[in-house]
Amino acid sequence: MGNDVRSLDAISEVYDEGLNDQIYSSNPIQKIFSPLDYSIFAAMLLFSGLIGVYFAFFAKKKQNNTAEYLMGSKSIGIIPVAISLIGSCISGITLIGASAEMYTYGTQYATSIFGLLLASLGCGIFFLPVYSKLQLTTSFEYLRLRFGRGVHLFGSFLFLINSLLYIPIVIFIPALAFNQVSGFNLHVITPIVCIVCIFYTSMGGLKAVVWTDALQTLLMFSGIISVVWIGTDAVGGFSEVWKRNEEGHRIEFFKMDLDPTVRNTFWNTVFGSAANWMTHLAVNQAMVQHLLALPTLGGAQIMLSIFTIGVMALYAVSLYAGLVIYANYHDCDIVSTKMVQAPDQMLPYFVLDLGTKIPGLPGLFMAAVFGAALSSMSTGIASMAAVIYEDFMEPFLKEKLPEEKAAFLIKVIAAVFGFVCVGIVFIIENLGTVIEVSWSLGGVTQGTMIGIVILGMFFPWTNSKGTLIGGIFGLVFMGVICFGSQAYIASGRIKYEEKPITTAGCPSSMMNLTIASPINTTTHMITPLIESTPTSFTFPLEDQPLVIFRLSYTIYALIGLLITLVVGLIASALTGPTNPADVHIDLLTPVVQPLYVGRCKGGDPP
Repeated sequence: MGNDVRSLDAISEVYDEGLNDQIYSSNPIQKIFSPLDYSIFAAMLLFSGLIGVYFAFFAKKKQNNTAEYLMGSKSIGIIPVAISLIGSCISGITLIGASAEMYTYGTQYATSIFGLLLASLGCGIFFLPVYSKLQLTTSFEYLRLRFGRGVHLFGSFLFLINSLLYIPIVIFIPALAFNQVSGFNLHVITPIVCIVCIFYTSMGGLKAVVWTDALQTLLMFSGIISVVWIGTDAVGGFSEVWKRNEEGHRIEFFKMDLDPTVRNTFWNTVFGSAANWMTHLAVNQAMVQHLLALPTLGGAQIMLSIFTIGVMALYAVSLYAGLVIYANYHDCDIVSTKMVQAPDQMLPYFVLDLGTKIPGLPGLFMAAVFGAALSSMSTGIASMAAVIYEDFMEPFLKEKLPEEKAAFLIKVIAAVFGFVCVGIVFIIENLGTVIEVSWSLGGVTQGTMIGIVILGMFFPWTNSKGTLIGGIFGLVFMGVICFGSQAYIASGRIKYEEKPITTAGCPSSMMNLTIASPINTTTHMITPLIESTPTSFTFPLEDQPLVIFRLSYTIYALIGLLITLVVGLIASALTGPTNPADVHIDLLTPVVQPLYVGRCKGGDPP
């Protein structure tokens, strides 16, 4: 969410022994999983599957009706739901990408955590009371009540597209990392892991998703905390980590530049991520479905608070991991020395480097990364199944299906979409750059999604035509920006300033390093790099892309939101605004309701 995630290409299968001064060896060996590592990883999959078996066949309440399957009969406790949500938001990509961002571009990105805090407050105050009062199953049901079926289906369609692009990437990257640190075939491990997830999600329903997410979230915390704890100790403690990063010019929190084309500033990381997180918290079906699984508004708000604290903590640890990695390799950059192909590969490399001293740590870490991926996948599949049935199937049935048949149909939908996601994983493998494009597409759809909901909750005079026009315009406009910027980045015409690196401390043995793998053996000739300096990449004015293509990725969702609002308001005014008297007051956010008491419809909720 709001993360800059690049594709994870081939991770080097060879790492060298030792830590700190003993990191490098003239004869590096291939490090692969030990039997202990495999046991830890297999145990995570086994327990996840057993949870699905329990809720499907042995729990007192069987998953044989839609209320139980989709909402857990609103009987799930606050703590497990909160932990489940934390797991669904922090994917393996986050664990790997956040540390790479800190290593490469410095700590300014860390202020995006404040955006999460703002978004959480906004969700609890503006949106959650409306959903709770209306007792909805999907967040997009609100759009049907407020604007009718056209806008409703448009919102659901945006969510499904976003999920179908996101979930395969969540699985692909940790699967590729596992393949390249263990030698296990990518085409085998991906279906195995996904089938376990599809099984417990489709059979066990929301309760199975919540409890497996809780297990996997605990694995995430234990895995990443173990890595940063051991890595911090390896360099001499937190003060040394901070010192080395200060000397490397990576500590920066208040870059107050107002230029929207700068990659990370205080303003775009805070307010851009706030718009990004607001979409996830207030509109994304996966989040709303978990929130509404609790019986009261108060319980949902408490759970949202726990969720926010947990995500901030886990995200902070993931970000700090980037500082730890830099502190360990501060004088011998592992990207420049070809030990890894890209910054995104540094965390798995670092974990295996530590694993030479800590048996079982690589297995724990990969279980944590895959646990994060499974958590996101299971939540996404369950949410897509709910949206497909509630929004695209049930309204068109001549007769309402019996609860048992409806629950069975939703299970089938969940399984089908799970296998579709598995298939897309193998397409992504061959497309390469589609990973960056699809993450940017997340920013495209998110601004539009939150925009059409805000038009309904805050402006009672907006109509369905204006809202649909605003949404489509916002989606198309951001699509042009997204794909255009990706094309320019791929061609090298857009580059970002990186923090300085050095290879001055590398041992001479690394200057002619032979790396062996099961596929081939290559020799890397390394040219010593005393210290690079931050460079501003500029092109002649006539060769520079338009400013809209140079905008920071952090503000995509914010721009999409503003465009959708402006165009939607203007289009509603031009096509005949809705009379507030025709809008039920419960469809408005509590902040706006006092302004329309007596002007909007009252009585029972629609």
